Amino acid sequence: MQFIRSNLSTIGALATAVVSLMGEAAQGDSSGVASAVEAALCQAIPLAIDLLLRLAGINVGGKIQEILNKIRKPIQSAIDKVVGSFKGKVGNSKVGRTYKR
Repeated sequence: MQFIRSNLSTIGALATAVVSLMGEAAQGDSSGVASAVEAALCQAIPLAIDLLLRLAGINVGGKIQEILNKIRKPIQSAIDKVVGSFKGKVGNSKVGRTYKR
């Protein structure tokens, strides 16, 4: 039920696209059928993957957050070192200072 509530707008858009596609095909208008099928599949695939992951009990968002937290610390440390080295070099120079004449 939670899945349906959180993805209600996407499910509605997918249903609308499928009904529209069936209407066009029934009228014999096949010009936009391929692109409509592609658009419907583009909407359906992420929904299906999300549903399967939820049914399997896999929390992808939590796993991604965990991975990002693990790599954040070394990246932040490297950025701090780079900024610190530039700050040390630029802080001693006369760049950006205003002089009175």
